[in-house]
Amino acid sequence: MAERKAPFISSQMAQSLNKIDIIFSRIQKVRSLWHEYYDLLHRPPGESRDHKWLELLSAMASDLGYKNLSLVELDKFYIPQGHVDDVEFQRKVAGQWSRVLEGTEHFIVQTRQGDKSKD
Repeated sequence: MAERKAPFISSQMAQSLNKIDIIFSRIQKVRSLWHEYYDLLHRPPGESRDHKWLELLSAMASDLGYKNLSLVELDKFYIPQGHVDDVEFQRKVAGQWSRVLEGTEHFIVQTRQGDKSKD
């Protein structure tokens, strides 16, 4: 639940998703929704994926005894803008580094005259 609308799927979240079939092995509704959601994960993000995710969360919450959580409450999620900005910045930096490194066959390093660091 803590990562339910994070900007990316962390390894911890992936591990949790991969445990659904085991933890909810007796709850066919949850497993069915999980399999539908899993199929949607292989497609570009969209409204149907978001809706299926909320259905899955709701079914899991209900089975765990949290029957009073509405879809609206499950859909609420706080993430500071600074975190969003940081993720976007890291993505841009990684893209630029990749562009430079992939386009560079080798680096030439020359010692500058007067460079005292070699001494």
